[in-house]
Amino acid sequence: MLLSEKNYKAETEPKFYMAYTDVNTLIYSYLTLGMQVSTGQQYLEIFDTEEELSTAIDNLKGIGGWYMQNENRIPHPPNPNEWEPEPDPEPPFDDPFSGDTIPQ
Repeated sequence: MLLSEKNYKAETEPKFYMAYTDVNTLIYSYLTLGMQVSTGQQYLEIFDTEEELSTAIDNLKGIGGWYMQNENRIPHPPNPNEWEPEPDPEPPFDDPFSGDTIPQ
């Protein structure tokens, strides 16, 4: 839901939100019941689910899957969806004897 006002209070149920004027000013989070967001940004959008928020952010960024990356996703808590960060991939091992890089 795109709001014309620049503030919102989660009065009846918790919500996800994102506020932005352009892609470089994007902020987003989760509002528990009773919390309020106020912004000077041009756009404030409210979402019922993390999936809806994720889709909107990916579309704004122009990068599919951007939101679900460990460093971009809202952590739990406040995110009500429990998740554990994916481990970083191991860097390749350099074999000093063969000159080849060997994936681990």
